[in-house]
Amino acid sequence: MADNQEARAAYFQIVTGIAVDRQALTKKFWDNTCKPAFAEIVRCLTGKAPACATAEAFLAWNDGPTVTAGSPPADRDNIYHYPGEAPEVSIRVGSIHSVKGETHTATLVLESFYKKHHIASLKAWLIGAKTGQGREGPENRQRLKQHYVAMTRSDTSPLSRSP
Repeated sequence: MADNQEARAAYFQIVTGIAVDRQALTKKFWDNTCKPAFAEIVRCLTGKAPACATAEAFLAWNDGPTVTAGSPPADRDNIYHYPGEAPEVSIRVGSIHSVKGETHTATLVLESFYKKHHIASLKAWLIGAKTGQGREGPENRQRLKQHYVAMTRSDTSPLSRSP
């Protein structure tokens, strides 16, 4: 996208509108600014405008759930249920800090970014090329501690068992 000034300008218009100007994400803002910008970005990346019904449906404004005045706010428990009707799987999404002290059947660590990518920064330790603490700096020491907490949440982890 660096070589397409129109797509770059459209992208920064969205980012500036939401993050800097605190523009409310309304149907008008979506239809007049966001949707055309995303279409331009897709055209830039693929060489084609998103013209199929699936792309139109994906880019269409969605009002979301209707909230009645005085009704309690929607529950935001960060639990993903699959399938939506009669779920068989429920996955709670949270930070590594939020699961400290808990045990789970399985723990999935997703890549995140703070100054550097979390897991990419730990790759040498994760593949066994590096062990212990060296001169990796305070950020990687913190990442190693956090990843240790994440790795020891699973009740099947060899690190979570007592000798």
